[in-house]
Amino acid sequence: MSLTNRTGATASFLVGASSTLPIGYRWLKDGNFLSDGGPVSGATEAELVLNPISRPDAGVYTVVITNAFGSVTSSPANLFVVESFFTRVEHLTNGAIQLSLSCDSNLTWRAQASTNLADWEPLTDIHDTNGVVRFIDMTMTNLPRRFYRAVWLP
Repeated sequence: MSLTNRTGATASFLVGASSTLPIGYRWLKDGNFLSDGGPVSGATEAELVLNPISRPDAGVYTVVITNAFGSVTSSPANLFVVESFFTRVEHLTNGAIQLSLSCDSNLTWRAQASTNLADWEPLTDIHDTNGVVRFIDMTMTNLPRRFYRAVWLP
C-alpha cells in the first residue's frame, strides 16, 4: 500500500485486528518506533495520524500488533510527500502565460486550468529533471481570468 500527500496535508494509516484478548499497537517508521507528539498521534492505537505532514515524514510505515499470544507485523505502507508551487508567472508578448513550477525532481506533473475553480482541464503533462518546470497556456488570451494548479502523477 502507498499513500501520497502534499506537505501540510494529513496522512493516516488504519489497521484492523480482532481478538477476545486486549490488543496492543506500536507504529514504526523506517523500522523505528514512533511516539505521540508533534505531527504524530495514535502511535499506540489502531489508527496512526500525521498532521501536518512534511518531507521528513516520508518513509515506510508498519505496525506491530500484539496480544497475550504473541505479535505480528503488518505489511509495509509507503508514505510519499510531495511539494510543488508556482514560483513565477510571466505574460508573454503573444498574450500567453508561462508558469514556472518548483517541485521535487524526477516527478511527472499535470498542469490544470480552470475558470471557476470547480471544473479543471488538463493543460499538459510535465516531466521535471532539475526541480523547475515550465509550461505555457496559449488559451489564456481568450479568457478574462484563469486559475492554475499542478497535480502530481504517480
